[in-house]
Amino acid sequence: MAKESPCSWAARRRVGSATALGLALVILASACATGTGDAAIERDCARLSLRYAQLIDLGDRAAVADLFTPDGTWETTTSRSEGRAAIAKALAALGPVRTRHVITNQLVFREEGARARGIAYFTLYAANEGSSDLSGQPIMVGIYEDEYALTPDGCRFRSRKSSASFKR
Repeated sequence: MAKESPCSWAARRRVGSATALGLALVILASACATGTGDAAIERDCARLSLRYAQLIDLGDRAAVADLFTPDGTWETTTSRSEGRAAIAKALAALGPVRTRHVITNQLVFREEGARARGIAYFTLYAANEGSSDLSGQPIMVGIYEDEYALTPDGCRFRSRKSSASFKR
C-alpha cells in the first residue's frame, strides 16, 4: 500500500483534540512548505505535465523528449516510441502543426520508491502552421496516463500514454 502523505492525512481526517490538530498542522506545514514531502513531489510531477503541453504548443518538440527518462515511452492513439531519441523523432514527424493544449483534472499519486503515477485530462486545439482558424472546436479531448520517475533532476516521465475520449 502506498504511503499516505501528511497533506492528504490532514485533509481527510477530523481531529478531535487541539493537540492532535496542532501536530497535524505542524506535519502538514513541514511537508508542504519544505518541498520534501509527497505534496512537493506531486506538485513537481503535475508541473511536468504542464511543461510538456507548453513545449509542444511552443513548437519546441526537441525539448519534450528531455522530459522523459532515457528509456521512457511515449504512446499516442496511433504510435508508440521508446527512448528519448525515438520520442524526439516521432515528435519531429508530426509536421508543422500549431497546437494549444488545455490541461485539467490533474491527479498525481506518490508510490513506493522513486515513482509516482498520475492522470490529466486534455483538450487539444490544432491548426495548420500559419493559420489561426480553429472554427471554435477542439480536435480531441482525452486523457494522459502517466508513470513518473523521481530523479535528481526532478520528476520525469517513465511513460506517457494518451487516449482519445472524443475525436473530431
